[in-house]
Amino acid sequence: MVSGGIGITPLQSIANDLLSNCKDGRTIYRIIFVWSVRDAHMITAVRGYDEDHFHKQLPKSLPTSFQPDLLEEQRNEKNNCRFDCYYHITDVRSHKDFTKGNINPSGQKKLKVGRPHMSQYYEEMFEYANKEGETKVAVLCCGPSQMVAEALMHASTWSKDGITFDFYPEIFEM
Repeated sequence: MVSGGIGITPLQSIANDLLSNCKDGRTIYRIIFVWSVRDAHMITAVRGYDEDHFHKQLPKSLPTSFQPDLLEEQRNEKNNCRFDCYYHITDVRSHKDFTKGNINPSGQKKLKVGRPHMSQYYEEMFEYANKEGETKVAVLCCGPSQMVAEALMHASTWSKDGITFDFYPEIFEM
């Protein structure tokens, strides 16, 4: 799953549903969830609760915007389900905003500053599918047209050696 900016909205809902299905016994082997935003201002804009709630109630392992659903690495050993999240801030306006948004790249291993390296995520899924004998990998992508085009190009490039990346896009422009 690849999302850019507000494209997280439908994909986060789908991810939460897949995780719920996995807990209920559906076989889902691996999900990689990537969210890329321009800067910390976008991250703080999608928060659903007031700032006091975040600082008093929630753990500090993720930026505050991700914490209502706690989308982070999860494993369901019973169904062999693995869920990995990666967050990218592509254009940092001010590092002082990191404190307010609980953003700490050195302490949050899944948070990266800079654009996502799509080829790394595709390679990771290709290797996983190859190892597990899977022939299909679904890619859901919601974001700006440039991000969707890049994700589609990688889906095409990595569809080889009997493994197909099925690509499902949703494009938005602001």
